Amino acid sequence: STPFAAAMALVLAPGRGSEFALSTEDFRACLRDERIRALAGRTTCVADSEVERLTTRDSVPGRVTCVLTDGTHRERFVRYPKGSPRNPMTRDEVCARLRSVAARCFAQADIEAWLARVSSIENLENVAALFTLRAR
Repeated sequence: STPFAAAMALVLAPGRGSEFALSTEDFRACLRDERIRALAGRTTCVADSEVERLTTRDSVPGRVTCVLTDGTHRERFVRYPKGSPRNPMTRDEVCARLRSVAARCFAQADIEAWLARVSSIENLENVAALFTLRAR
C-alpha cells in the first residue's frame, strides 16, 4: 500500500544515501517491523487538486505533508519528479542508481566493468558485451 511504502521510505531512507530505492526484499523484511506498521497506520493518502491539475502523461507531481507529534507541519511539493522529461536524470545519477540497485545481485567490479562498456557503446562491435552480467 502507499501508506506502507511511505512509512518504509521514511524509516529506511536516512541510512541509505541519495540513491535510495525500495526492493521486494525491503518489503518482506519490513512486514514484521512494528515501527513501520505503526507509521503506516498513521499515514493517510488524499487526492490533491493541484497535483491532479498538473498531472500530464509525462509527469506526475507529488506532495507529501508530515504532521509531527508537536503539531509542526512539514510539506514538500515536487512538480517535476526526477526522471521526468522536465527533470531528467544525469548520466552520473543513472549510474549511481544502477550501482545501488544492482549491488544486491552483482559484484561491484562486474557492475563497474559493465558501466565502462556502456560508456563506450559506440566502440562495441556488437551488443553481446552488454549481456555479460551474472548474478553472484
